[in-house]
Amino acid sequence: MQAVLSTASVGDPTLRKLDRYRKRYLEQPQNIAQRAHQQRLADNASNDSALQQNWFQSMKEAFREMDDVFKLTDSPHGFQFLDVGCCPGGFASSILEANPRVTGTGLSLEVFKGGHEFLLEDQYQIRFELFWGDINKYQLGYRPIHNHVPLPISPVNRPSGFALILLDGHPLRTAVDAGQATSHVHSIGDRLLISQLIIGLTTVTRGGTIIVKLSRPERLITSQLMWMFDMFAHDVRTWKPVCIHATRGTFYLIARGMGYGELAQHAGMYDGVLLRFKELWDKMASSGRRLLEHDLDFIVQRATLEGSYARRLRQLSAHLWAVQEAAWKAWRQQVENGF
Repeated sequence: MQAVLSTASVGDPTLRKLDRYRKRYLEQPQNIAQRAHQQRLADNASNDSALQQNWFQSMKEAFREMDDVFKLTDSPHGFQFLDVGCCPGGFASSILEANPRVTGTGLSLEVFKGGHEFLLEDQYQIRFELFWGDINKYQLGYRPIHNHVPLPISPVNRPSGFALILLDGHPLRTAVDAGQATSHVHSIGDRLLISQLIIGLTTVTRGGTIIVKLSRPERLITSQLMWMFDMFAHDVRTWKPVCIHATRGTFYLIARGMGYGELAQHAGMYDGVLLRFKELWDKMASSGRRLLEHDLDFIVQRATLEGSYARRLRQLSAHLWAVQEAAWKAWRQQVENGF
């Protein structure tokens, strides 16, 4: 679902430039060829150890960028973290390296189903527990779905929860069943987003931190989720690691102090949103459909995002758009120079 907020309501000049760039450059042959090349590299990474190692190191550096700014691993007594979509393991490696008192748990798709190899260094594996499985095949709603299994970590078997949760899973074209249309990847990605949000909201400790990868803050669905975390967390920031996300619309939202936001303490608000996510998951899991434009209106309406929240949205997003605009400018210059 690609519905976006009105550019005029968001009112950021850099976003207007990006919109013009998208219309003018994205469908040029060299850009289409570049995206196709990047997709081929990603699809074949599981068969190329050098590519896997490069991806691992890039993710490790991306987390270091965020940790240097937000001090995410600072804790004299350590903590437990959950990494959803963890392989090849770059985020986990960076966290475990930064704090020897930390222990982690990961969820990741099996390699034989199209997932990434697990490359976490041997010296850190003793402090990390990995559960192999398709995140979209965990039973996360209210209605039992055939061939879905219980989540291996839950408030029942992990009552203390996780102080840091990373929601960085992404749909893999290599995991799409043979014979299915490529567009099926998008429905997998939409459900993966909802699955990760349910896992994160269910297992985070009160006062903990959730880091979630999102795409394009001006998208309606993205801005609705940004508003939600702003209401549920004490402190919300955004970050675009330049080592892997500079030219893309993707970025990370860092929500610290979960449960201490403006609306989180209102009776039933947090649980009510979680309930609606689970109901939405039921609909998507049983039908295979994508997210629709009004699916997240239970969080907040478009009118609020384009009205009273527009200034806050610009505050969270302006530097993301600026980094992407600068990266695109550099990319265009490389293309003009015959790169």
